[in-house]
Amino acid sequence: MVKIRISVIAGGLLMLFAKTACSTFYGVGCAGCTLDQAYRDPQALALLHAAVRGNADEVERLVKGGADPNYLEEGSVPMLIWTLCAQNKKGYEALLKAGADPNLGGTGKGFAGSEVIGTAFSRTSRSYIKKGWSATVMAAAIEDPFYLRLALKNGGDPNALRGPEPDDRPLLQAAYYGFFENIKILLASGADINVHDDRYRFYTAPELAIGVYGRFDIAVYLLEQGYNHDLQMLLRSCDRSANEEMKPYREQLIKMLKERGVE
Repeated sequence: MVKIRISVIAGGLLMLFAKTACSTFYGVGCAGCTLDQAYRDPQALALLHAAVRGNADEVERLVKGGADPNYLEEGSVPMLIWTLCAQNKKGYEALLKAGADPNLGGTGKGFAGSEVIGTAFSRTSRSYIKKGWSATVMAAAIEDPFYLRLALKNGGDPNALRGPEPDDRPLLQAAYYGFFENIKILLASGADINVHDDRYRFYTAPELAIGVYGRFDIAVYLLEQGYNHDLQMLLRSCDRSANEEMKPYREQLIKMLKERGVE
């Protein structure tokens, strides 16, 4: 009986180890793997280590020596995404300065290894990186606007679809999580305010903002800024209940839509 209990406990510990290897036992994890599992190429791995540590001088030295900041392997994610997982601003900026492409998507996917994506309420369960995500798309889903601003400043495409789902675009990710500042940054950078998917009508910025976290204030702002796609559908979204803070915005949105002839 004792031996059986020991075996069960040992098995449980092994399962726990497997589940938490990225975030607990090996430090930084990203897209379902540990830092040392990121790439097989030693030069690329050395550059990644420097970036994740925020060693800008080492990043510059390695790139000058031939290391590629846009290196990818099958099943991996870009180095920029690793620095987002690590929340290392110095490393992120150093890679961008060295020529890392914020529009580059990889084929890796999995949990970030840290609570980085989404709101404080959702980060524990939602910090999942999708196949094809670029740093620009992921940055739009991070509350701190530093990363998104820098991605756009360095050539990030505010309209690019990078991922398997229709909402894997910067503006729709920002709207999904209700990140008002990110939405404003994206619109100022040329994001299409009317971006939508013809198959799924609810994949629009105002409807995602309302549907996920009840952000009627964001929907009002988007309408004020010129949103005009499928306003009838947007009015239907107003059937959703609103908390006390959002009730005035809900009423304002309904009024604005009716003033535009939407019934």
